[in-house]
Amino acid sequence: MSKNIILMLLTICTLYNYGCTPLEKNKKEVSSWQKIKWQNVNRQIYDYSCGAGALSTLIEYYFHDPAPEPFILDDMFNRIPPDELKARLARGFSMQDLKIQAQSMGYVAAGVELSPEMLEKLKGPVIVLLEGKEINHFVIVKGIGQGRVYLADPSRGNIWIRHDDFISQWKGGLALVLGKAGFGLPTDHLLALNQELSPEWKDPQVEMLRNQHRQFQNIPDKFFRIIFPVETIN
Repeated sequence: MSKNIILMLLTICTLYNYGCTPLEKNKKEVSSWQKIKWQNVNRQIYDYSCGAGALSTLIEYYFHDPAPEPFILDDMFNRIPPDELKARLARGFSMQDLKIQAQSMGYVAAGVELSPEMLEKLKGPVIVLLEGKEINHFVIVKGIGQGRVYLADPSRGNIWIRHDDFISQWKGGLALVLGKAGFGLPTDHLLALNQELSPEWKDPQVEMLRNQHRQFQNIPDKFFRIIFPVETIN
């Protein structure tokens, strides 16, 4: 019997213990997990468009202004000279490109260099560039807590990574900070950490299911970094 089949049986047994039918529960969990994974995050359309996806997410879910990624990309394509555009499509956009785009849309934008301590004290989300082995990647830092950095990632949705791992990937400590005249620094917005830092991580049902998967397949902890709030198990 394959590991996947045994893992499915373990999951079904666990869900029966929660007092619900496995078919209904599995459908609800898959739907809930996917919904929460991409809640208030715009998925990037192309491999090279993580910067546009991050900018779109920040503007729509922090400033509450419409900013679809296709509009942002079209605007950037029209601004960048054709001889430079080919390089952007191969390697992605720069933070300077995102800054200019945000300013053209009426926002105050500044690229700043921050220390880890300064990043923790920020009152709002910012765009940062993470350095990968083959390609760099733009994400939004929503906040820091419990030794984790919570991200809105245009390619992976709502995730968190360990603080030390984030610092090692954070390219040059650079961040793109956006502002808007009269907007202030609201705490009640759609990129706030009210879900990720709530007690759902201590929910015994969620933890039991997560531990069963880990113990059986010996999956690294990083596989379980998608955020599963309490609503995934009702």
